[in-house]
Amino acid sequence: MEIREAIYTRRSIRAYQNKPVDRALIEQCIEAAVQAPTAMNAQPWSFAVIQDAAVLKDLSDRTKAHLLAVMDKMPALEGYRETIENPDFSVFYNAPALIIICARPDAGPAPTTDCATAAQNLMLTARSLGLGSCWIGFAGMYLSSAEAKRQFGIPEDYRVEAPIIIGYPDGEFSTMEKNPPQMIYWK
Repeated sequence: MEIREAIYTRRSIRAYQNKPVDRALIEQCIEAAVQAPTAMNAQPWSFAVIQDAAVLKDLSDRTKAHLLAVMDKMPALEGYRETIENPDFSVFYNAPALIIICARPDAGPAPTTDCATAAQNLMLTARSLGLGSCWIGFAGMYLSSAEAKRQFGIPEDYRVEAPIIIGYPDGEFSTMEKNPPQMIYWK
């Protein structure tokens, strides 16, 4: 697959087949992630992978409980209350794998940006391998808690930057109409 096709057809996938992703494919995605550029070559990332369906279900339930507990302090979440309260809703859309990109505390000058570029490489590589992906921001809120970090072996001083699900999409990839670039200066 040409890189342009991967870029233009990569979408946030929210429906997955009940089919596991081979470890080798996940490793390919992570190997591509670490090829991302970083400020001062800091390479601030570390990774955690969860493929156990029961663990993902428990993590989804804990994430939803956490979101409901903080909803009063975060009014933007209110529009998601009904979805989050639904016991059948999985914040991971039943994807078979979650890759968590974390930034180390000695992460250089721009760890959030660096981890985001790694995440983009990971998602584009997943697309090129026929896998779907979706960055799950809701999960990052809970995964940043001390309790979740302990559970998943994430050192306390690491920052959870990008929880990304991957799996085989239940549907086709397609392009999406995007707004044209808004140019504010070109000389």
